[in-house]
Amino acid sequence: MKSKIRKLIALITNNIGLKILAVIVSVGLWFVVNNINDPLEKMRFSNIPVEILNEDQITNSGKVYEIIDNTGSVNVEVRGKRSVLRYITKENIRAVADMEELTFMNTVGIEISSTRNNSELEFQTNIDSVKLSIEDMKRIQMIINTSTSGDPAEGYIVGSVTPSQNIVRLSGPESLIDQIDHVDAVASIDGYSSDINTNVELKLYDAQGNDIKSSSIKMNISTVNVAVSILATKEVPIDYVIADEPQQGYIANGTVMSEPETVIIAGRKSVLDAVTKITVSDPALSLEGKSDDVTSMINIKKYLAEI
Repeated sequence: MKSKIRKLIALITNNIGLKILAVIVSVGLWFVVNNINDPLEKMRFSNIPVEILNEDQITNSGKVYEIIDNTGSVNVEVRGKRSVLRYITKENIRAVADMEELTFMNTVGIEISSTRNNSELEFQTNIDSVKLSIEDMKRIQMIINTSTSGDPAEGYIVGSVTPSQNIVRLSGPESLIDQIDHVDAVASIDGYSSDINTNVELKLYDAQGNDIKSSSIKMNISTVNVAVSILATKEVPIDYVIADEPQQGYIANGTVMSEPETVIIAGRKSVLDAVTKITVSDPALSLEGKSDDVTSMINIKKYLAEI
């Protein structure tokens, strides 16, 4: 038994250096073959949005922030084995900035991770921190100006323009809020021949009419419902009723000249179809005791209201 053990030991220790070298070479070859079959590779993903955590660290103190210098998204290079990278998509990459790590320079470091095989991956980004502009929050209320754009169908005009509400509440960085001069809601009525009811986007403008857009400005509503009445038009003559008689020895020749002779009226088509003329009977047209031609200025609005 002892002789067998001695022979086994002699067999193992014979040319021990070569045997160790063979083991090392074998291991090395295994790594080489493994890396050839599953090499390290890189993938690039663009415009990964940065997720902001614990933003109440700022908002709870009556401040608001705005991400500046295009640091709200990052480009990420991911390095890992081919067998791992083949399953990684843009949706797996997560970029996070935690406001609890806010520096005195108003920057927050960006942490990159993957929701899949994170421990087997390495990441590099084109930027390493989010840059912020931080200032006091301001809240205001403004009237919504409603109007229309375009032209209705031929023979029609715009009647009333009525919003479902006429006040919007705004909040945001003081410097941005102070730029807002007016809030508009413009409904397109191009080609319409009947009433419309539509949701219209609210747009903010400065005093020079420039559009103001910022994700830092918050509104309690972003659209408003606008009802626009579209009225038919019709041109009808004006008929004047001449009352009383002129001074004795004079007679009216029955001729009435007016400027204008016709008027364009607007309303519901069903109502306009029954209107053939506008009859004006006004005290200013009285000829009682007159010996000269009568010229009068008459406001016919009240006669239109009687239609």
